Amino acid sequence: NKGKNLTTAEAERLFSLALKSNPGDPLIALWYAKLLKNDGKFAQAELMYKVAYESCMSLRKLRDKHEADLPAGVSRNSISAKGGRTLRVEAAVICNYAAFLYRVRKNVDRAKLLLFDGIERFPSHKGINKAIASLLKNCRKSFIDTYF
Repeated sequence: NKGKNLTTAEAERLFSLALKSNPGDPLIALWYAKLLKNDGKFAQAELMYKVAYESCMSLRKLRDKHEADLPAGVSRNSISAKGGRTLRVEAAVICNYAAFLYRVRKNVDRAKLLLFDGIERFPSHKGINKAIASLLKNCRKSFIDTYF
């Protein structure tokens, strides 16, 4: 309804319905995770971030398999092309999940793994670059011990 603010409980109910009707949509799971995180429901938020991430990984594997099956010289379709919705969502999921792990769960190692995967796949994504810069600034010793 236009101009009507939803309660958190109503928003959670609607996200739950959306996930039931579109269980493989990482964008729904991502926004639901953000809602739960902002409401202080960190365990549930982490689960939804994992759902979003795993959905992206499943879509990545499917996309990669499909591309491998294409005849030589045939280009990828617009869904998997650079800048396509699926790839933009994957970059956003990686960035948000890593930020959650780093800021809320204080799991720097897991956040690093996600961000390094993200920067390899999406080197110009502003959110991923910003998250890596924040990690470098705040966890420099951890990076130095791991990579140098």
